[in-house]
Amino acid sequence: MCIYRTFIKSYGKINYDSKYGVVMTTVKVMSIIGIILFSIGFISVIGLTPANEYDLTVTEIDNMLAAMGLSIILIIYGLAYSITCLVQSNKHKKQDQY
Repeated sequence: MCIYRTFIKSYGKINYDSKYGVVMTTVKVMSIIGIILFSIGFISVIGLTPANEYDLTVTEIDNMLAAMGLSIILIIYGLAYSITCLVQSNKHKKQDQY
């Protein structure tokens, strides 16, 4: 709920349409969170990549495992975001038909 309030404070009033109600607020908030997570994840994965591919230390192996774990978390968030967008678009598409 805190992220939602921050979004409202940052971007002003909520877009309200008499036909759709609140217009795609969930998708907008999730896209902002996704951009932030992608940026952090991308920088982390690049930063945790080992410099030498042939002579790996234990720390470099641990860093690669951490980068893989972060990537899995970001993939799960991406899937949740795409499912949310699909549901929202289908809901609006059905409302357009009536």
